Amino acid sequence: MTPWRLLNDMPQAAAWNMAVDEAILNLNPILKRPTLRLYGWDRPTLSLGYFQPVTDIDLEACQQNGIDTVRRPTGGRAVLHHQEVTYSVVAGLNLLPGGVSASYRQISDGLIDTLERLGLKAQLQRSHTKAQSSVCFDTPSFAELTVNGKKVCGSAQTRTKSSLLQHGALPLQFDWERMAVALKLSDRAIRVLQRQAAGLQEFVSITEDDLKQALKSSFELRFGPLEPGELLPEEIELAKKLSQQKYAHLDWADHKEALHAAGC
Repeated sequence: MTPWRLLNDMPQAAAWNMAVDEAILNLNPILKRPTLRLYGWDRPTLSLGYFQPVTDIDLEACQQNGIDTVRRPTGGRAVLHHQEVTYSVVAGLNLLPGGVSASYRQISDGLIDTLERLGLKAQLQRSHTKAQSSVCFDTPSFAELTVNGKKVCGSAQTRTKSSLLQHGALPLQFDWERMAVALKLSDRAIRVLQRQAAGLQEFVSITEDDLKQALKSSFELRFGPLEPGELLPEEIELAKKLSQQKYAHLDWADHKEALHAAGC
């Protein structure tokens, strides 16, 4: 069995982050290397879900307040990426069989174990909850995680015919002020969000490195050894094209394209 590859990336620009995730996904049928990628964002970034309208956000306010914007290749609602660890999993469907729900649960088991290693008791959301707003973290969706009733991880998935990409945000802290500006949220809406979602540092004193090490240990437990690696030349070449031609623009989405599993 091919060992999983671990990519522990430095913070990068928004378009590059999404382009790398898609490049790994698209080349997985050829390279056949399951990958866990851990990364961050070089600027506060608002990512929109694949189907989400741009009217959900205040583009002018984002530009004025140093917030980048990007559209994800996955479904779900808006996420403000800042002070977090983002994970992405790319694997062949043969390695995570059983459909969307089953693969969500398998990856979520690794995330639950991650939080337990950090001293947190996480629960898996087992039913679909109707979204309250354009914000990913306002309600937990199926197979996502809560601690003390607050959502602490937002994930989303997309699939090709042979592979899947699931990525998600594990915030250490929430930047409520930037979130309010970017998503045109009232003070009341922010107070509601603060009751429903939390960064991990609200519960436990941990660092980004602590969280990454716990993720690595948990995924090794479930999927076997992780071998530290780097992007291959083919992945870098494709990511450059996707970054410039696709993810540099918010209007790239063609809703007739691939199968998308909403999350967040």
